[in-house]
Amino acid sequence: MQKQAFHQEVLSGSVWAWRVWDVPVDREVIGRICDEIGICKNRVLTHDAHIALVGGTEKQEGVIVISGTGSIVYGINADGRDARASGWGYLLGDEGSGYDIAIKGLRAIARAADGRGDQTELTDRILNGLELNEPAELIRWVHAASRDTIAQLAEVVFDTAKTKDTVADSIVDEAADELVCAATSVIKQLKFTEPFDIVLNGGNLIHQTMFADKLRHRVCEDSTSGIGATPKT
Repeated sequence: MQKQAFHQEVLSGSVWAWRVWDVPVDREVIGRICDEIGICKNRVLTHDAHIALVGGTEKQEGVIVISGTGSIVYGINADGRDARASGWGYLLGDEGSGYDIAIKGLRAIARAADGRGDQTELTDRILNGLELNEPAELIRWVHAASRDTIAQLAEVVFDTAKTKDTVADSIVDEAADELVCAATSVIKQLKFTEPFDIVLNGGNLIHQTMFADKLRHRVCEDSTSGIGATPKT
């Protein structure tokens, strides 16, 4: 790869963010790349949740809850200390994410087909949407589908929950509870002493009003900090 040096006199500062767990080895790699191309001063190495938090609160303080294909909760207190919860990736966690919601919807179809779970409208809605004839065909489909493609089925789960389907509704409820659990963990870790903002971000919280409302209500209700929290999308 050809490296192009930057002229410091025309670059007043830079922010480098990545979509991975913020571990020291990643900072070292990104920092080394910056050094090699001449960006040595006034640089910030961070991750996308930090960028989204500052964009949502317009300051370096508060908590952000993100639910898109993946999920994470990240926060910074007035002293500059940060904390995070969830965001472990779809194999280890990402509870409350689009992928998590979609996979639970697919598992509910499998359980209903076996008689191990309640019947649900998710079966007809998802099979019809994927142009499949029976639940068993999901086995081949899910192994061929990408993580992002699977996560898109979360929208079907949300739509089905709006019809009062108890299975879909319980999946959405559980997702909201998981995000609240992660948010509560971050709030406890940071020990806020003043009121703070909670930003709700990611496709599921921006486009699914019902889901965002559930989360907004439960975060305020379940917060153990004793300090006022103002959720905002």
